[in-house]
This record gives sequence, C-alpha cells and structure tokens, in this order.
Amino acid sequence: MDNFKFETDKGAIPEAKSTKRELLERKNRAQRSISNFNQNRYLDDYDYMRNSIVELYLSMQPHLRELEMNNGKDYSSLHELQAKPEPVDDYKDVTDEDIEYYRTKFVELSQALYDLGVTNIALEKQGKPYGYEFLNGLDHRLSKREDPGWARLKKNLLNMRRLLRKDTDLVGVIYGGNRTGKTTLSLQCTRLLHKGSEEGKLDEEQYIIQSEDFRKAMDEGDQYQANHIDEMSLLFHKRDGMNTEQKNRNKMMKTYAVKNMAMIGCDNNFYNIDQEFLSDKVDFVIHVPKRGKFEFYSKSKVAKFKKSDDNTPKTPNPDFTGSFPDLDPDNSKTDPLWKQYKEIEHRKLKVEDDEKEEGAELKKAINEVVEVPEDYKKELEGRDPIISHRLIRAEYPHLSVEQAKTVKDAVEAKVDLE
Repeated sequence: MDNFKFETDKGAIPEAKSTKRELLERKNRAQRSISNFNQNRYLDDYDYMRNSIVELYLSMQPHLRELEMNNGKDYSSLHELQAKPEPVDDYKDVTDEDIEYYRTKFVELSQALYDLGVTNIALEKQGKPYGYEFLNGLDHRLSKREDPGWARLKKNLLNMRRLLRKDTDLVGVIYGGNRTGKTTLSLQCTRLLHKGSEEGKLDEEQYIIQSEDFRKAMDEGDQYQANHIDEMSLLFHKRDGMNTEQKNRNKMMKTYAVKNMAMIGCDNNFYNIDQEFLSDKVDFVIHVPKRGKFEFYSKSKVAKFKKSDDNTPKTPNPDFTGSFPDLDPDNSKTDPLWKQYKEIEHRKLKVEDDEKEEGAELKKAINEVVEVPEDYKKELEGRDPIISHRLIRAEYPHLSVEQAKTVKDAVEAKVDLE
C-alpha cells in the first residue's frame, strides 16, 4: 500500500483579500528579518531570517503548486525550502554561502508573489494609505477553493479503494489530541473508501465503537467494506498482545484480509496501539495536530517514527498536509453522516435498564483505579508491568472475576504503566 507518490501541500486557502494580506505581511516580515540580520549579525537574527523566509514560502506553497499545474511554471528551486532548516548552535558555523542562499530565495519568492498577482499592481496616487487601497481596491485573482491537501488525500483514498478490488486490504490510523476532529476525518475517509463519494450514510455495522462491534463487522461485513473504529487501542492495545481476546481479534484479521476490507481507526496516543499490529497491518498514518488540520504519512514514513520522551512520535516530514472540512459546522448544515454517527454512538454506549447498575459499578471502578494505577500494578520479570485483576477484586469484592478483568483491560488502555 506504499505505492503512492505524494507531494507536500500546506493548509487551506482562505478568502482572497485575507490571503493577500497574509502574504504581504509575511513578505514584509521576511524583508525586515533580512535588514535586522544585515545590521546585527547575531545567531538569533540569522535564525529569525531563515524561519521568516521559510514561513513565507509555506504560505505561498499551495498557490505555487496550482500555478505550476495550470500555467506550466516551475518553482522547484523554491520547493527546496519545505525541508526544515538544520539547527545552528554557533554563528561561526554560518557560512557566506548559507547567507546568500536565503537572500536569493527571498528574491525568488518576491518574483513568485508577482507571478501570483499579489504585487503586480498599479494604483493612481491617492491620499489614502497605499495598503488600504491595495487590500480593498484590487481585483483579486486568488479565490476561495477546496484545500489542495484535502483534495490530494481524497484522490489517494479513491486509489486505495480501487486497490481493494485488486485483492488487497487496508488499515489506516488517525491520531491526535482530544477534540481535534479525528472522528470527523475518519468518518469522511471511511465513507469515501466505502462509497467512492462524499455523500450518504454508512451501515450501522461499519461503526466499530465497542469490542463486540469488531467481531460483528468481521462476521457479517460485506466484501470491500470500510469500517470506522472509534478507539483503535481498545482493540489492539500494546499491553494486550498475550490477551486471549486480542489474539482472537488478530485471528479475525484473516477474515478482514479475505474480504478485502478497509478500516480507519482513531486514537489519542499512537504508542498505545500494539506495535506489531502497527508494523504488520497499518498502511498509512494521519496525524491531526490541531482541529481541522492533518499530516499524512505513508507506510515508509511511518517506519521512521521514533518514540520521544513524552511518549509521542518524533516524525519525519509528512508526505503532505492539509485541512479537512467539518461535518458539524456552526451554520447548521450538519452532514447526515455525523448525525447518524452520534445516534449510533449514543445507542451503542447506552446501557439497558437491567444492566445499568452493573455498568455504573464498572465505570466507577475503572475511574477510581485509573486515579491510582500504582496501587494495582504488578511487575513481571522480562515483561511490561500490568494491572492485576486480583488486586482489583480485593478492593471491589462485589465484582466477578470477568468484571475485574474488564476493569483491568480498560485501565491498561488508559494509563501508561512504564
């Protein structure tokens, strides 16, 4: 599944007037940074100059890509700037060639701004400030359009959909913080993989919210079915490799492969997911760093992920980035897919009246154990520590052995015991 060629795009393109305002502000900032460096020649000024020029390029990048596609322009020299500048610890390491490189890039960026129609203006001399006349009087060429990164992701998902019909399967992981839109993105990816379009709803069994939903999807799912998984680590947790239930789910992956299925799973913590599963099964990873933004990593890039001290991935440069649309915006035009998801989520998580008390007790035990996991931790020689279901039963004697194991599994999925 690593046979796609990706290019780098950045961000959504906003309304034309604000776009040009932002580009001009970044150009002026880069110009000032060059002037400051010429006067002071400090390492901080050099870093600021480099970063300002790179930020100007990144703001222009999607527009340059479009100009290349539509007008045959070549900005390959400028695209060198998409690589992050190497850190410099001592000004003595800065060469004259380094300084001239960034000055030259700024000149090239200034010409590209002219090509884009941002600075090729001619105004009559008037009493009002020049900037006011430019920002409010110019006939803008840069229009609001679909984010190029989102368009590229959709194109690649449709390619993956075609590959499913050539006897393959697909697993994608979307990770990021709370309320960044992981589910919103996953639902749209799942729908596109399953239906080949951006409209319509999914079938209920395509929403895997609880562990039993996974078994049902494998047993009853159709050929080429795409599935959304609410929390991937609840199914394939790093500490559950020897867990009987997870072993059974791993066996069910054979059914998933035979049926040429696709699944897109969300999680807050990439490293909560079983690493063997990530290595063997996952074809791509999408990071959602903040609401509405995404970074796409193909399988070869995922193999280069390194675990940082704060238990988050240290990643290479993504294949491409972009912005994805909201399914439940403030303008009341909520997508039926989102409404369906919320209804099914509520129904699947709702406990029947005769099971409500038991569910409440389990939830209470889980929440309390999560607060003090050290009190229930068991060290195992040569293995990662685990939560002991026997210690849980000693504290909550009204729980059955099976219920204590349920609490154990839930707590291990929520906390880092290392």
